[in-house]
Amino acid sequence: MTISSTTRKAGPFTGNDVTTAFPFAFKVFSASDVVVVRTDLSGAETTLTISSNYTVTINANQDTNPGGTVTLLAALTSGFLLTLTSGVQALQPTDLTNQGGFYPKVINAALDRLTILVQQLAEAVSRSVKTAISTPPGVNSTLPAPVPYQLIGWNADGTGFQNTDPTYSTALATDLANSASGKGAALVGYGGETVYPSGTVGSKLREHRSLQDFWHSGDGTDYTPALQRAMDSGEPVISGLGRDYTVGGSVTGRGNLRLENITLNAPGLSSNAYILNFSGADGTPQALAADVAESAFSCQPGSTSGFAVDGWAWIASSAYWSPASDDNVTMGEAVRIAAISGGLLYFYTGTACAYTVADAATITPISTIDDIIFDNVQMAGPVSSGNQSGVKFDRCFGVELRNVRTTDFDYSHVVFNRSFGARVWGGRANKTGAQEGLDYGIVVSQGCFDVAVDGYTGSAMRHIITIGGSAGVSRHVSAVNCRAFNMTDAGMDSHSAAIEVNYSHNFISHSNDADSEMDGISAQCAQLTAIGNQIHNCRRHGIDWTPGINAAAFGGVVSLNSSANKFWHVQPKVGSGTAGAITASTANYAGAVAVTVVSSIGDQSSGFDDHVLVQANSSPIRKVNVIGGSTPKPCLIRGVHIYAKNSDIEQVAINGGAYEVSSGNEIIYLQGNAGVAKVKNWAVGGCSLIGTGANTGLRLLETDNGVESGLTTKNCSNQIIVDANSTAYQLKTGAVGKTAWAGATLADGTSAVVLVTVPGAAYGDIATCAVGAALQDATVSANVTGSNTVKVVIQNESGTSRTYAACDVTAAITKVKP
Repeated sequence: MTISSTTRKAGPFTGNDVTTAFPFAFKVFSASDVVVVRTDLSGAETTLTISSNYTVTINANQDTNPGGTVTLLAALTSGFLLTLTSGVQALQPTDLTNQGGFYPKVINAALDRLTILVQQLAEAVSRSVKTAISTPPGVNSTLPAPVPYQLIGWNADGTGFQNTDPTYSTALATDLANSASGKGAALVGYGGETVYPSGTVGSKLREHRSLQDFWHSGDGTDYTPALQRAMDSGEPVISGLGRDYTVGGSVTGRGNLRLENITLNAPGLSSNAYILNFSGADGTPQALAADVAESAFSCQPGSTSGFAVDGWAWIASSAYWSPASDDNVTMGEAVRIAAISGGLLYFYTGTACAYTVADAATITPISTIDDIIFDNVQMAGPVSSGNQSGVKFDRCFGVELRNVRTTDFDYSHVVFNRSFGARVWGGRANKTGAQEGLDYGIVVSQGCFDVAVDGYTGSAMRHIITIGGSAGVSRHVSAVNCRAFNMTDAGMDSHSAAIEVNYSHNFISHSNDADSEMDGISAQCAQLTAIGNQIHNCRRHGIDWTPGINAAAFGGVVSLNSSANKFWHVQPKVGSGTAGAITASTANYAGAVAVTVVSSIGDQSSGFDDHVLVQANSSPIRKVNVIGGSTPKPCLIRGVHIYAKNSDIEQVAINGGAYEVSSGNEIIYLQGNAGVAKVKNWAVGGCSLIGTGANTGLRLLETDNGVESGLTTKNCSNQIIVDANSTAYQLKTGAVGKTAWAGATLADGTSAVVLVTVPGAAYGDIATCAVGAALQDATVSANVTGSNTVKVVIQNESGTSRTYAACDVTAAITKVKP
């Protein structure tokens, strides 16, 4: 029988974890002639063993139906390959004998065997290296013995193969393993803008992009274009690799960015420019269909289109709300949308202000830039005037600055405008040259919400933290654990367009040439908290709180909590105005104020007039609490001065504390204004007061309904003085007077009268007295006989005439509320 097919291989078949039977269609003489080769996922081949790994069923008639089936004992693994061929031995088993039978079948089988052997050889040769048919005679195609890392190539005359290194692979392998300069990784190419396949080293490097990746040869030394390309790339992390880069400024930033380990120097930054500017956008304003009350949690816009849950919006009206001359701005504030339902927008927090349809109130969706991180970023501006700034975040959400250091910006180092949820951790700002312009560290303005600064340091500038007074209300702003050195103005400042401000645990020190009217902390905000600050070398007020916000916009009651503050090395005040360690005044305010001062300490022998000054100027003060303050060195004029200048102060509590003054004034002074305003519902207790010998411990002027107890004084000519028009009070410690009596000889049953002046004494007071010598067999009594006068009667009850020696007669009164 003839062999009509040249095929001597079946497959390769691909495994699927199921199939076990695989057919073949080439002639074999027996099952053992079949060769089965398995290839795994790595390309490694294994020749299987019959009976142990597979069985073979061959077709009965191999002449008319060649081939058969290979059946694996276990299914072929998914992805593995199976290839079938033959392995007929290169033998000639047919023996033709003399005078024997000469059968055609035997001759055909022998010829078929030879054909099969030729086919097996041809299949193997087809997979072998061979030279072209045109190769000239005399070429030796024998391969040389293997040598590691070398390649097989033609010899110099092209007559044979040899081991060679035409691509320097051996040298390259050596160089790649070499850590010397110019070797190793220096030989591996990388393109910053190339897209590398996943899993490659290039792909891994692109996960952390360097500004160098975006630099082009045409940029020269100005990295502004490269920085802009980096911003536009959308890469989540841009690193400066700790290097300095010269930029011209005005680079537009974007969200989902981490900028790290970079220094940006802008010596030629133009006027009114920023190095980096991150700016979101406003959507379409919607007119309000109904008024929004103060502390409202919802509003009804004309349409809810464009607003989104958890998105930010700006609610505002055309009404002016701040009476301060530099803060007359359109009322507005940021709100975050909690839900949208039934045509209403619901807020996470209540509004600070009221908005009316009559004042053209609107609400506008804000498209914010989100999730910006600066980590170990430095920026330096020009040492010149020109209103330049480092970076501005406008309509941004989720900004985090970590160890950001800035130098020499004429206007501000970092600006937050209408930004929300910002955090500043550490960092510093300073000025190396003469101060120019405003020179602020961090500016929070135009209606920010939830901005917290922790551990920031500034030096040789105007304010390290300022809350600006324009374009809306900033809320929930804090600066804690900060340091301000060598300041030329208030270390921290807040204009009136702010509410819920916390300036606590900060250190503030002024330069010796600072403005004579500058404060440690100056605030016009509503609801100020100032706890544990240390303020050195300021020239006017340690903490000056003069809220300038219309009470109707902020719920009527605002408060200062000034707790555990310390004021040291105060400089002499120069110029007009009253200085104080802590002052609170209602100037420019149209509501009621609450003031709490706790455990404040002042070293102010040559500085402040008053340790605590609270003054009701244009509006009433609802509550004043002064608790446990002290002045280790004396104030110039007063320890605590509560002054109802033009408006009533409705409740006052002064509890504990030790105050010392260096002048002949009052140590605690509750002062009203005749016919204008009074201090009402007051209580003073447990205070220790030290004067100079010509002082009054407690003085009451134009007060109403009060009580005093536990007052101790030293070196005060008067413990308490009650002036005219002070009514309904109790002096439980008692006003005291003392008069020297010359003594007298009294017959039995006769008496001597001594009139003692006791300030504030009036009919109805309880009077007591004491004498400074032993008056044998005499009785002593006292009663009030007129304004400021206590009559002391000394009567001889001995039954005989007595001569009594000279002594001091002391009288005291206790007030009983009428």
